Amino acid sequence: MAAAVREAQRTFGEFRNVLAHPLPLVEDCGVKVFFPHPQNPAVGEHMWVNEVAFGPDDMTGTLCNDPGWLRGLRCGQRVALSLDRVSDGFFVSGGALRGGFTLKLLYRQYTPAQFAECRSDPPACYLADWYEQQLAERGG
Repeated sequence: MAAAVREAQRTFGEFRNVLAHPLPLVEDCGVKVFFPHPQNPAVGEHMWVNEVAFGPDDMTGTLCNDPGWLRGLRCGQRVALSLDRVSDGFFVSGGALRGGFTLKLLYRQYTPAQFAECRSDPPACYLADWYEQQLAERGG
């Protein structure tokens, strides 16, 4: 997972450029961000945000889910985000997902039955062909 986060951070400038000047073909996008616990910043939760707007050194976005245990945040809330807390990002153009390094790592571990449960929902729906290819390469 650490390698996937490093790759997401390494390529985030490209991702940011696409979202800052979106092409008409950007169909969906999201940024995964680490939200630290107020009393212990070394621990926290990674959550997805969308409707991202960029400033020079930060961004704002809307939380896509409720946290599992971190208090004070809720789905649909607008949040200010520090660029150094980004742990992944994706955008979809022409039906193809770009980025999504942690997503691919997680979905690679799914059984066909697990993937079938989320296959029609974003962002998994954009990775259905990729997932099938992964299965074929594994001989499954």
